[in-house]
Amino acid sequence: MEGNIKLANDYLGYDYLLTGTIIKGKGIGRTLNFPTANLQIEENYKLVPKTVFILFKVG
Repeated sequence: MEGNIKLANDYLGYDYLLTGTIIKGKGIGRTLNFPTANLQIEENYKLVPKTVFILFKVG
């Protein structure tokens, strides 16, 4: 997998979007001075079992 989101969106015909609930993680990113948000996503929306996503807070 190359992570080509633009190509995936072209194939889908729309921009792929994930939503979910932010849950507490292990805090590993914070120890690296890079805090992260962990998203709990419904199983039927997951494309792969474990993935790293870049998220942007809206609003």
